[in-house]
Amino acid sequence: MYKSYNLKITPFDNMFFRDAHTFQKEMSHYIPTLRQPYPSTIYGALLSCFLRQGLFSNILKDIQGKKLLDETLKEHFRIKNVFLIFKDEVFLKAPLDTFYNDKKVQIGRYKSCNGVFQCHTPVYDKEELNQVDNHYISLKEYKEHYLLNKNIHSINLLSEKDVFSSHTKIGIELNAVTGSVKEKHLYKIEQISFKDKDWSYFLQVDLKEDTGKIKDDVLKLGGENKLAYLKTLPSQDILEEDYNNIVINEKTYYTDKIKMILTTPMKNDTYNALCEKVNVIGQVTGKSLTIGGYNMLKNSQKKLTKAIPSGSILILQSNTFNRKSIKEITKTIKSQYTADFKGFDQFIIAPLHKEG
Repeated sequence: MYKSYNLKITPFDNMFFRDAHTFQKEMSHYIPTLRQPYPSTIYGALLSCFLRQGLFSNILKDIQGKKLLDETLKEHFRIKNVFLIFKDEVFLKAPLDTFYNDKKVQIGRYKSCNGVFQCHTPVYDKEELNQVDNHYISLKEYKEHYLLNKNIHSINLLSEKDVFSSHTKIGIELNAVTGSVKEKHLYKIEQISFKDKDWSYFLQVDLKEDTGKIKDDVLKLGGENKLAYLKTLPSQDILEEDYNNIVINEKTYYTDKIKMILTTPMKNDTYNALCEKVNVIGQVTGKSLTIGGYNMLKNSQKKLTKAIPSGSILILQSNTFNRKSIKEITKTIKSQYTADFKGFDQFIIAPLHKEG
């Protein structure tokens, strides 16, 4: 049995989160940061914190001996989702089939062309609409407006610039002999911070009951000697709270097509496994991500892999979806492939509105 936790991580300082691209000296002079770290980055920070708290005592020998480490950990600790939270309001990446301008927000219209579903920009009084790009939507508005396809125009989108501030730090490399700065070794490193102290990262995690109890603590996150405050929150499932009372979750749908909305990046291996089970007949995706990591068992860098970013949409088709509720369809899809225990591959299922 597992115990679910909602956790809030509030950084104390500016943060720097690398992607998996290798920095090449003398070739690159600017190192950007991710705004939202990969779930695996947070997983590693939490694991170190939990070990310090005395958790995982029953598998500590396996961890210390690096014996089948991933196989052991995924049975005891997994991240389900990574969002943002402002005070008590949770935010997730806005679905990429959302369009906006200064006056209105609308969902794109899907049309089938030779069996492939494409998302078209909606028309609004002949005014241009922009597709969302690194925007956030509150979970409340997501459930009440986006999922129900009602009062879409009232959605309040936040851009990354509304949430994060960007800072530049200068880095140098010294000549070990002379102590002077090496030529062509001056770098600009981007760091970020939340614009308001009430912003934090919000996580849903599962911990095996015999592992121990998570406590409020301080952990390392966002760079060398960077600290953040870890706080436990009430453990209700925010995706289910009130959601079961919304007709969309229990209503029977007479269609074989649905939308899968990614709430965390989906690895290509997972995407390929999904394609073996259902037909992916359309997609609205952002720029592909590159994910790496460190293999503690082999003491080496992991092979780089590509991933589809959060907010992306996959249009799925299967006869098994017909005459089923969203709740039943979600359960079916989750039974067909195993999501990454470090927080990748998470999703929400939604009906396909405005089918043309």
